[in-house]
Amino acid sequence: MLPLKDELKQTQSALIAVVSSIPDDKIDVVPFEGSWTAGQVLEHLCKSVSTRILKGNVQTVSRPADEKIAFVRSIFLDFTKKYSAPDFILPLDATHNKQEQLLLLTGKFDRLIAALDSFNLAEECTDLTLPGFGNFTRLEWIAFQMLHTKRHTEQLRNIAAALNSIS
Repeated sequence: MLPLKDELKQTQSALIAVVSSIPDDKIDVVPFEGSWTAGQVLEHLCKSVSTRILKGNVQTVSRPADEKIAFVRSIFLDFTKKYSAPDFILPLDATHNKQEQLLLLTGKFDRLIAALDSFNLAEECTDLTLPGFGNFTRLEWIAFQMLHTKRHTEQLRNIAAALNSIS
């Protein structure tokens, strides 16, 4: 397995590559029934990727800083299961600008990568607790956001394939 910084960079590159393969005029086309558009997936990622949680309240813990990453990885990279997003990160039924969203996400990922060297990653964030996961360390939050993005990058690959078959 890659070191986290390299995996973050690889995740960012994969996201940019798949989104770049989607024509601008198809960013808001529903590729198949029950699917979000590529623009909506990008909006969802723009709403969910953030370093804000890392800057909030923290506490010292005695457990390993990466203890929950394998569990999160097993959930997010199991593409046979579907999950519902919480309301506050649901995308809108709106027109999306692919380039603006990519620029925003690139900046957000650059900040996540920089956060690896800027924070005590072993401290546990206490401002947001996810049901079923409990509190995450800063390291786990960064990994969570990366793995969540990997999941949606796979979704975008499927959307891109479907859009390419639509004339």
